[in-house]
Amino acid sequence: MDFEKGNCLVRFKAGKLEFNNKTLIPKLEKGIISVFVSLEGMITFQWKKKETPIIDTEMIVFPGDAIAQPIPQKNSGYVQIKETKRSFFFWNQENDINSFYKGIELMQAVFNGEQIQAFDTTIPAQVQPIYTIKNGKIVIADVSLNKVLNCKTIEETLKEHPEDVRELALLCPPEEIEGKTNEELIPVIIDNIRSNQFQETLRLIENAIHAGEGDVICQQTGAELHHQGIGGMRVVLLDIVNRYKL
Repeated sequence: MDFEKGNCLVRFKAGKLEFNNKTLIPKLEKGIISVFVSLEGMITFQWKKKETPIIDTEMIVFPGDAIAQPIPQKNSGYVQIKETKRSFFFWNQENDINSFYKGIELMQAVFNGEQIQAFDTTIPAQVQPIYTIKNGKIVIADVSLNKVLNCKTIEETLKEHPEDVRELALLCPPEEIEGKTNEELIPVIIDNIRSNQFQETLRLIENAIHAGEGDVICQQTGAELHHQGIGGMRVVLLDIVNRYKL
């Protein structure tokens, strides 16, 4: 993710087309199109070669000021700034042509200022970004913190991050953690997370996230809301637990 540009709402694989004697010639390099939207509503279109972080083409787009259209007969498409007529042509590099056309369709929706579910064909489906932007606020959809913070998830996460076990244990009653090893502390932490007080806190956080206040929570706690997928949500929650001392 490009943190300066904002959240990437559309990303798919496409090569670059260049004019040569009034003919569009496909460049052979593998490429990626990305469309970012900042919290302030700034829209940025980018194309870069797949194997390099260097941006080849970048355009700033104001809502309603650009079009993204497919060219079905050529398995390609283009983006054009309405006022300046600056254009960028690209060709499909997706295995599924429908993913290519969906990327163009969603790109147009973003250019129109519409809210969309983040779409990224460059990462596995199971870790697709789980946020959208609505009225300048980050909204995480379909997240149940009770499901994310289940016993299996907590145990796996703490075993992957043993350095967090001691810190989280400090949030438990002293008499429950005294003299215990890391392995013995994990069930103590789980029992405290199961407590009614903690579950009520989760419910309040979940309501705030669904109301579009996810960015506010993270600003207040110092947690980072730039992770993707459920795995990233676990990291966010660990940040919140560690920093906010729930």
